[in-house]
Amino acid sequence: MAKIIPAAVEIEKMGDEILLNSFPRLVIFSDVVNRFVGIALKDRINWLKIEALIQLTVIGKGSLTHSEMARNMLRSKQQITKLANDLEKNGLIKRISDKENRRITRILITNKGLTHIRKSLRDIVIFENIVQGCINEAESKILGDLIRKLRRAFIRELQNITMR
Repeated sequence: MAKIIPAAVEIEKMGDEILLNSFPRLVIFSDVVNRFVGIALKDRINWLKIEALIQLTVIGKGSLTHSEMARNMLRSKQQITKLANDLEKNGLIKRISDKENRRITRILITNKGLTHIRKSLRDIVIFENIVQGCINEAESKILGDLIRKLRRAFIRELQNITMR
């Protein structure tokens, strides 16, 4: 048992040194945020579903192909197929053949999908209000700018990785 104590002290020290770096701290914090959202909003928000429905609504103006969704969401076609199966089972989307090329299947958002995204966005506002209560307006702007900057950088890196 006595050997565990020096190892625990060493690991704690290493952990403290790693956590001084802001990126590992951000990764750990994002896990805490996800857990908080799941508990506070009782798992009403499924970020991947929301992203897919937003892609269909905003980017696709109502419809996209599997390939377009995979590219926009930085996911594999297999992941999009699985996600689309789930969304279709819940009536949030439907699949139709492309009018110009019958070999292409388009994913269409349904009225139920639009209603779902509106409700989810209201839940996100609840979450955002909690976050806004912790930081002031200037900090909120800085955080938003940093998140956008990191998102763009990660998207570029993901695209580089997937194109190799």
